[in-house]
Amino acid sequence: MMPIQIKAKRRGRLPSLEAQTMAFFENARRQGRNASYWLRWRGFEAYLRYQPRFELPDGKDAGEVLVVASIAVPKAYRQRGWFWRYCQLCAALTHNGVAVETVNNTKLAAALRRRPEFWEFEERQFLLRKSAMDDWPLNLPRDPKMVF
Repeated sequence: MMPIQIKAKRRGRLPSLEAQTMAFFENARRQGRNASYWLRWRGFEAYLRYQPRFELPDGKDAGEVLVVASIAVPKAYRQRGWFWRYCQLCAALTHNGVAVETVNNTKLAAALRRRPEFWEFEERQFLLRKSAMDDWPLNLPRDPKMVF
């Protein structure tokens, strides 16, 4: 797998995790194949995977999904809604939604379980599914497992 380039011209890394996410997604979608990349900015870290066809354990196709495989948020931004907004941004980029993979942080897992927009399709594996392709403003179903 060839690395995805997400650096701004002549200035090094793009100036936020969100901007890097958008650049990664745009490049990965253009290539049309699975891609992954570590993003880092001032204490924020994310390991993302782009999957044009995300298959659920039962074999159903969830469509184009951005997978948040790992996330680190600086203490100053924890429990303030940053991750929820980041997931909304990621979902807005994709046709179908965002998967949050292997949530080991018990506080984050509990927070995702409290949000009806997230469907826990396997233990500690969550899917934020959009109601329809290209929803904007983001329209999320209250019961995402019913979308399939």
